[in-house]
Amino acid sequence: MHFLLFFMSTVAENLNDFIAGIGGGVSGLLVGQPFDVIKVRQQTSPIAKSLVRTASEIVKKEGYRSLFLGIGPPLLGVAGLNSVLFGSYGMAASLLTGESDGRSKLTPFQVFVAGTFAGINCCLVTTPTELVKCRTQAVLDVSSMERSAWYQFRDVVKTNGVRGLYKGWWITVARDAPSFGVYFLTYEMCKRPFMKPITTETISWYNFLVLNMAGGVAGVLAWAIVYPFDVIKTRLQSQCLKSPEYNGIVDCYRKMVAQHGYRSLFRGLAATLIRAFPLNAVTFSMYEVTLMLLNGRLGL
Repeated sequence: MHFLLFFMSTVAENLNDFIAGIGGGVSGLLVGQPFDVIKVRQQTSPIAKSLVRTASEIVKKEGYRSLFLGIGPPLLGVAGLNSVLFGSYGMAASLLTGESDGRSKLTPFQVFVAGTFAGINCCLVTTPTELVKCRTQAVLDVSSMERSAWYQFRDVVKTNGVRGLYKGWWITVARDAPSFGVYFLTYEMCKRPFMKPITTETISWYNFLVLNMAGGVAGVLAWAIVYPFDVIKTRLQSQCLKSPEYNGIVDCYRKMVAQHGYRSLFRGLAATLIRAFPLNAVTFSMYEVTLMLLNGRLGL
């Protein structure tokens, strides 16, 4: 009972982290969505294609709107995803330091632990939203009703039940747990030495630039170290529901390497890293600014 009360009070104390995470997440998603579509097409293609070739084929055959294909599920989910991500990180920071705003007091190891904790919690939202998104983006027929996120959602639930939405849970955890640990660690290590104290009700352009650069670098590094896991996850989540090609993570890995070589585990990496910098620069800077506003450290 005491733990439950402590847990609830910690959530309440870090409510601003949950709210700020929404603002940062939505901003970042709008910036990075076209690159995400390109990445999924590269990952699911039977042949290797460059970023430029994939992008030009999408625009030529399907139009510019297709670069935002599948944005519905992540746009709806990003509010929950980033709320859980930054809220969980803030909660973990409070628990580890014993202070309501303990983020700045975390040691590097504690930052990694808090980020890993946040990453695991995020999988509750990430797994179903990315499953629907990947399945929607992998459909090539422009006129097909299967290009609807709602169609894919219903198809998954109809075929495999609600549990089917969590197909790829373990590979998502394997990707996100270490990735978000590195994500927050890199961000804090890039931000702390360069941020100047905020002494007025406005944030300087210098500090705003620091937040953007730290977020961008953190996003690139976090994706780079776990990218093969994302490729396998995409393959598992976008395969045929009734007659799946892969029987689990190991089987998918072996078949991909046997059929296409180890390079297939890095398809779409360029698009992902190019997307990662601006997306996470915007995400972190908007999160920090929103949090400062909510905490009364900045004026409108």
